Amino acid sequence: MIRGQSGDAILQTSVSDLSPQVVLLEKDGRYYFYQPATGLITSGDDVASAYRKFDDAKCRYMDDVRRAGLEIAAAPAVTQATGVAIHRGFLSEIALFATKCGLVLVLIGGIGVVAVNAIQSSLTGVTQGLSRAAAAIGSITLSDVVTKSDDIVRDLGTLPENRKEDLRRNAGEISRQLTPIIETWRNPPASAGAR
Repeated sequence: MIRGQSGDAILQTSVSDLSPQVVLLEKDGRYYFYQPATGLITSGDDVASAYRKFDDAKCRYMDDVRRAGLEIAAAPAVTQATGVAIHRGFLSEIALFATKCGLVLVLIGGIGVVAVNAIQSSLTGVTQGLSRAAAAIGSITLSDVVTKSDDIVRDLGTLPENRKEDLRRNAGEISRQLTPIIETWRNPPASAGAR
C-alpha cells in the first residue's frame, strides 16, 4: 500500500504488484528489461547496458516516490521462482532448430561411422581367419592318402568285435547308396546336347 504523509491510503496494491519480478526480452537485436509491478521498461544493445538503464530508472522511480512523500509498505515475503524469459523472432527460432537438428545428424553420423568400421574390421578378421585355415590345409598328395590309410588299418585292428560289425554294416549301406553314383561316374550317359 502507498500512504501519503497524512496517513491516508492513496493507492492500494496487492502483494504480487510489489514483487521484484523482472522480465528480459530480446527483439531485433535489442534487449529489454520490464518490471510489471512498477511499469518500468528499458532497452539496450546488450544485456548489461539494458540492465544498467533499468537499475537507474528503478532508482529514479523510488526517489520520485520518496520525494512525493509516499512510501511503499513492505510486502510480506513471497517466495517466487526466478527465471529469465527470452523471446526470439521467428527466424531466430528456425536457426536454433536447424542448429539442433544439425548436431543430432552429426552425432548419428558419427555413431554410424563407428558401427560400419566395427563391422568392416570384424569381416576382415573372419576373412583372414579363413585364409589362414585354408593355407594350413595346403595341398593333399597321394602320399598323404597312403599315410592316412595306414592309420585307418591300424585303428581297425584295435577295434572291438561289436564295433567292427557296426563298421561293416555301415560300409555296406554306404556302398549300396553310392553304387548308382559310381556307375554313373564310370559310364556317363550320352548327353543329347553333345556336339
